[in-house]
Formats: sequence, C-alpha cells, structure tokens
Amino acid sequence: MRYRIFLILTASLFVTVAPARAVSAADASAPSAKASTPIAIPLYPGIGTVHLPVTTSSPLAQRYFNQGMAFDYGFNHDEAERSFTQAARIDPHMAMAYWGIALVLGPNYNQPRYSCQGSACRPGNRPHD
Repeated sequence: MRYRIFLILTASLFVTVAPARAVSAADASAPSAKASTPIAIPLYPGIGTVHLPVTTSSPLAQRYFNQGMAFDYGFNHDEAERSFTQAARIDPHMAMAYWGIALVLGPNYNQPRYSCQGSACRPGNRPHD
C-alpha cells in the first residue's frame, strides 16, 4: 500500500514539475537540444487498436500514448515506458503520459521487486502490500 502511495505521489510530482521545466527551457535564447533531436522511438504498426482519448494538442503524442497502452496490455513494460516518455517529450503538458510512466513502473506480478523470507512474507508484512 505504501508503495502505491509512493507511486501516486511521484506521478503527481512529475505532472507539476515537468511543465515548469519545459517552459523554462522554451524561454532560453539558445535552441533546445531536444528540439533538434529526431524522434528515436518508432511507432510500431500492427500492435493493436488500443485508443484511450487523452487531453493533448498533439496527435503524435496521442499515438505514442496509445502505443504505450498497447504495450502495457501486452506486458511489455519497458517499451510502454519508452512510448509514454516519448509522448511526454512531445507534449509536456499531457498528464496522462506521466501517469502511464508511473503505471508501468509500478508493481508487476511477473517481476517482483522485493523478496522476503520467513515471517516477513505473511500478508501485511510484505513491502508491496
């Protein structure tokens, strides 16, 4: 339970801090290194028709978000994180991109992050309960 609260707070921090950092970078007189860097994350065809409408002004960011959701549904959390991160780079004000990052970095049944032994493994005593 504490781990989930930590993830929610971390995601909230990303949502509040990232737009401020993006605005300060845009105000700089020198061109941004991010602006000149080409998109390195591909949009993969044929991974499904997942579409979860989110608030964004960029259709490309929406496509990366949809791809991230498709990867998450397919349990490919590493690629999902890359897709959500790319969506956040394209539209720093898209809160759901940061939510997606927190979603895939959270607890995963197939990859336990914690190990416990003995009486510490009882329900309620495990760090991820």
